[in-house]
Amino acid sequence: MNIKKLSLVAAVSALTLTTASNAVLGPIPIFLNPVKVSANYFNDLDTHATFASEIYSSQDIKESGSNNLYDFLSNNTSITITPNAGNKFSQKIDMRGYGTTNGHQNIVITVDGVRLNNHTSSSQSIGNIILNNIDRIEITKGSGSVVYGDGAMSGAIHIFMKDAYDSYVELETGNYGVINKSISTSSKSDVLIINAAIETQERGGFSVADSTSNKDWGKQTNKEIDLKIDATNNTQIQLSLANNDSDYRYPEYQTISQFNSDPTQNGTGRNYAHSIINSDDYSLGINTKINDTLTLDIKTTEEEKTSETTFWWGSGGIKKDRKTSDSLTFNYTNNNTTIDGGYSKLYGERKEKSYGSSTFDKLTTKDNKGYFVQAKHLIDNTNYVAGYRNESVDYFYNKTSATGNHDLTAYNFGINKKLDDNLSKPLASCFNPFLLAMTERTKCD
Repeated sequence: MNIKKLSLVAAVSALTLTTASNAVLGPIPIFLNPVKVSANYFNDLDTHATFASEIYSSQDIKESGSNNLYDFLSNNTSITITPNAGNKFSQKIDMRGYGTTNGHQNIVITVDGVRLNNHTSSSQSIGNIILNNIDRIEITKGSGSVVYGDGAMSGAIHIFMKDAYDSYVELETGNYGVINKSISTSSKSDVLIINAAIETQERGGFSVADSTSNKDWGKQTNKEIDLKIDATNNTQIQLSLANNDSDYRYPEYQTISQFNSDPTQNGTGRNYAHSIINSDDYSLGINTKINDTLTLDIKTTEEEKTSETTFWWGSGGIKKDRKTSDSLTFNYTNNNTTIDGGYSKLYGERKEKSYGSSTFDKLTTKDNKGYFVQAKHLIDNTNYVAGYRNESVDYFYNKTSATGNHDLTAYNFGINKKLDDNLSKPLASCFNPFLLAMTERTKCD
């Protein structure tokens, strides 16, 4: 693990060095230089924050030699990445020991503030984010429920893209049919930045061909265009469009004896499951500075995705997903006091055509609405933080007319005491009671 910048913060007993210093753990260099964290809206140095964090710059990403975002997170951070039934382009994500089965349901992942979490139980798709165009990655642990609500119990991963993409052409190739191709360009003027990029990842497959002469190969193409417009000196507008196409085959399972004998064999002799996915994403954001103390940020997004998986026995059905989200947040800063708050809503639906059906006969919906407020106040050398969130989630399934509702109330309290120029001591706690028929209460420190 190559953790380039690490804030050593834990509840109650953690001590954090705040001066620039280096340490070596075996061959791994760890740099304890204070880094600003913007994921929680306070824009504190990590050594002043009341939560644990890891910050990775574009230089860290470049020096890691990683081929994609999963590769970087797996080999260079504390995030756990594991295979997802052989899917080469969408893997399982876990943080803080929630487990790889459902760990992704307890992590919020954002790109430039846009939430990637799905309205379904499927994992967030980050394999379509072009690694070379990432400016930095912020990982915050155990402090996301107030700001991000549903699904942020273990923390959050925040990905920030470069304002202006690098211009480059890359071609990589390797054994087992590995081919990576990418093109990126950017145009910048005083008031406008235009970014465009396209990337293709191909995998020839490791297993032998099935009866259709197909190995467990895969191909993914990612296309995106991004515009940033400085409408006035105090207002920026951002428009992003992206398309992702994935076409891949899953390898069949093997027994231990089969794997030890020949890991490339088809364990069942069946044809490999074949998945085709197409998605389109749109987002519009407006950030405006009202005055010297108040800033507003407005975002609206939409995702449309169609997917179908064909198994050895036939089609598993066609799924059409649609997700929209809207958010309004504000930041008020005056001397030693900062107050953030906002309102967000997310609506997601899945229409599904079952095997043998001629119509999309299944409909499932999820509707989130929530608001939050948090405040930070600095007295002498001590940061005091408190936050509150209320969120409701409504569900509906048309086949049984089933409905459901969850209410979330989240609290967050934190203190960071600077003892001297070299030492600080943070203390943080959060409490998230879910008001369900069967009450669940989760506390995180």
